[in-house]
Amino acid sequence: MKRLFLILFVLLNCSPLFSQHEFFNTKDTTEIECSSSSLDLGAHNSGISFGNSPIWNGLRFNLSDCGIKEINGINITLWKPERSPGSSIRGIALGLAPFAETIQGISLGLAAVVAEQELSGINIGGLAIVSGGDLRGINVGGLAVVSEGNLFGINIGGLAVVTKGEMQGLNFGGLAVVSENNLLGLNFGGFSCSIKRRVKRN
Repeated sequence: MKRLFLILFVLLNCSPLFSQHEFFNTKDTTEIECSSSSLDLGAHNSGISFGNSPIWNGLRFNLSDCGIKEINGINITLWKPERSPGSSIRGIALGLAPFAETIQGISLGLAAVVAEQELSGINIGGLAIVSGGDLRGINVGGLAVVSEGNLFGINIGGLAVVTKGEMQGLNFGGLAVVSENNLLGLNFGGFSCSIKRRVKRN
């Protein structure tokens, strides 16, 4: 299991998008500096926004999300995201790598779709789908689908589908399907489907 996570980690970090970016370092309290400047067509944080508006309802275009809070509607970002503690995106997220603490809805990332806490809905990532918590829905990752929580639904990973929690549903991994807890449903791994349970030591 650790070896497979290491392989996926190396593959993802070969991309400039993921290098020098610690997705799940929730203990990082370093203050981030983000500009919240934007051109907004609408009122009361609703309408069409061009820029890094932290709270928005409607259609939003931005180069790179940084320090966002709550986005509801259609969010389109073109480049690598920065840290956004406590952030959520609900609706449709499109771009190089949609990223927030919680993402719900439909997400399409040319490189990846990443959520620090929870990811649910329909998610497609050119390289990977990654969640630091539970992952639910239909998820397709060019290299992998990875969850540090539970994994439920239909999941397809070019190399692997991996979870540290429980896996339920229909799962397909080109090389492997791996769970550290229960593995339930229909699971297909090119080389293996396995459960690696942690052994408690006194």
